[in-house]
Amino acid sequence: MCGIVGSLFVPNGVAWVDEQTKHIHLRGPDSQIVKEVNSNLCMGVARLAMTDPHPRSNQPMIDAETGDVISFNGEIYNFREIRRDLESRQVRFQTESDTEVLLKFLTLNGLESLEKLNGMFAFAFYSKSHNKVYLSRDKLGKKPLYFENNSDSFRWSSSLDSFKRENNRSTISDLALTQFLSLGYLLDPTTTKPEINSVMPGEVLEINLDSRRIRKSSFLEQNSNKDEGSSSLRKLLSDSVADRIEGHQKVAVSLSGGVDSSIIAIELGKNCDQATAFTARWSDSDKQRYNLDSDVAHSVSTKLGIRIESIEMIQASEVEEELKKFLFALEEPNNNPSGVSMLKLYSAIAASGHRLALTGDGSDEIFGGYARHLAVTRVPNLLQIKAKSMGKFIFADSRNNKSIVNKIFATQISRKSPLSWLNWHWTFTPLELSRILSPAISMQLISDSMVSAVASIENLPKDLNSPQAIMVRDHQVWLAMESNRKLDRISMHYSIEARSPFQDDRVINWANSYMNTHKHKKLSKIALWEQYPELKTLGVRSDKAGFTSPVGHWLRANPALVRSSLEFLSKDPRFNAKELHYLTDAPQRGKYRELMQLWSLVVLATWMQLGK
Repeated sequence: MCGIVGSLFVPNGVAWVDEQTKHIHLRGPDSQIVKEVNSNLCMGVARLAMTDPHPRSNQPMIDAETGDVISFNGEIYNFREIRRDLESRQVRFQTESDTEVLLKFLTLNGLESLEKLNGMFAFAFYSKSHNKVYLSRDKLGKKPLYFENNSDSFRWSSSLDSFKRENNRSTISDLALTQFLSLGYLLDPTTTKPEINSVMPGEVLEINLDSRRIRKSSFLEQNSNKDEGSSSLRKLLSDSVADRIEGHQKVAVSLSGGVDSSIIAIELGKNCDQATAFTARWSDSDKQRYNLDSDVAHSVSTKLGIRIESIEMIQASEVEEELKKFLFALEEPNNNPSGVSMLKLYSAIAASGHRLALTGDGSDEIFGGYARHLAVTRVPNLLQIKAKSMGKFIFADSRNNKSIVNKIFATQISRKSPLSWLNWHWTFTPLELSRILSPAISMQLISDSMVSAVASIENLPKDLNSPQAIMVRDHQVWLAMESNRKLDRISMHYSIEARSPFQDDRVINWANSYMNTHKHKKLSKIALWEQYPELKTLGVRSDKAGFTSPVGHWLRANPALVRSSLEFLSKDPRFNAKELHYLTDAPQRGKYRELMQLWSLVVLATWMQLGK
C-alpha cells in the first residue's frame, strides 16, 4: 500500500515530485523515494510496507533487464499464482513482493491482460521499449489516481491535494457543485477543479512520450462474466479473507453486528489468532437504535472468541471539528455522515497499533442488500403500467410527497434511463436544485450533467429492468466513487490498509452467476444467509444501522453551525439565499430527506471554508 506521484515534461519535475511524495507520507510512512527515470519522467512513492516489507521491495521499482519502471499503490491478492506462471516462463525474481510480480507481468503481457489481476490497485508503469507511460486503476476504484494534463506537461498523484495546494482549495466548479448537491459526492472523472481529473475505475491511460498523445481504454467488462456458480460461496469468501491477511496476525475488523461484517469476523476468526473487532457506541444520540448494533457485535465477537473494543463516537458538541477533520482527510466534499463515524473508528484502530483492517464494504452493492434491489424484484407488472402516468415523481420536490412507492413508480417508468438509477440516490433532485440555485446555474446544466455523467460511464447497463442491472450500477458508481473513495481516504489518513473481502473478483462473479441462475427473481443476499446458517445462532441482525451517524441530532444540537453555513453559502452568487433558508427549520421538521439536504449544505460550506 502506497501513495504514488509522477511528472512528465515538467521543468524541475523532481522538485515537485519530491515535495508531493513527502506531502502524502501518511499513505506511506515507511519510505518516501523519488527517482528521475529520464529527463522527461520522474516518479515518487510513499510506501506502507505490507507485502515483503524489506527495503529491497521499495519503490519506484526498476527492472534491471528491461529498464521498465513501476510505482504501485495497492495489493494483488493472486500475485503468487501469477508469479508461478511467470516462473514457468523462465522469469526470475529478486524480491517476495507483489510489486515485482506486477512489474514483470506488465512487461511480458502488456496492459491487455489486466483482467487477470485480482486486487486493488492504482499504478504508473513506464515501458522503456515503447517509450510510454501507462496509468490505471482497478475496476472498483479502491485506489485513487488523479492527473493534470496541460499543453506542455502531465502530472499525477494519489492525492487530490497535490494539485490543490497550488490553488485555492475553497473554490468548486459549477459542474462539481451540481454533482455534489445532487448525489452527495463527485462522479469520476470530475473533481472540484476543472483542470484536475481522476483516472476512471477500470481505465488505462496510455501516454506516448514521443508524440505526447494520450489514448484511453477500459477493461471494465473483462472477466466480468466468468462463471463461478459451481464454486461454494463460503469457500470463495474464506479464500478471499485468507488472501487478504496472509503474512499478518494482528488484524482489525470493523464489526457492526450485521450480516456482512459478521461473515468477515467468522472467516477471520478461523485464520487469525490475534484478531480484534472494533465497533461503534453512541452515548450522545437521540436514538438508541445505534447502540443495538454494538450490543450484537459484542455478542457475535464473544461467541467467536474474538477480542472486541467499543469505540465511543463523537458528541454533538464535537461535530464541527470532527467534520473538518473528515473533510480534510477526504480532500473533497462528501455528505455521507457515516464518514465522520468512520474517521473516529479508524483513529482508534490506528491508536491500537494496527496497520491492517478488514471490512464488509461492498456486500450490499454486489449481493443486492438495498431496498431498490428488492423493489425491482417485487413490483408487479400492473405497477409498470400504472407508473406511465406518474413521471412527475422522477423530478420530485422534497416539499411534496416522495414516498418509497413513488420511487418505485419512477423506477418503472424510467427503467431504460439513467434517471431510473439516479432516482434512488438524489439528495437534491433537479427540480429542488433549480429552486436553491440561482439562474446562474441553468436547469440544463443540472439535468444534463447528472444524466450524461452516469450514462457515459463505459459499459454500464442501459436497461435497468432487473436488480442485477441496478446492482452493477451500484458497485461501479456508488461503491467505486463514494464508498471505496471514502474508505481509502479515511484509512490511509491513519496509515491503515483497509481490505474488503466481498470485493473479490471471484465473489463478484459468483454473485453474478447466482443472479443469472435465478433469472433476477431472487437476490443473492439470500445466499449469504444460506451459506452461513450460524448467523442466526450468533444473533446477527438483518436490520442493522451500521456505522452511521445521528445526523438529525447533530443538526438540532448545532443551530449556530447551521446558521453560519447557510449564511456563508448565501454570499455565493450561485445560490438563491431566500430558498436556502427554508431548510433552517429542517431539524425541527425531522424529515430525513430535508435533514440530508441541510447536512449537505453544512458539509459544502465547511469544506469551502477549510481553505489551504
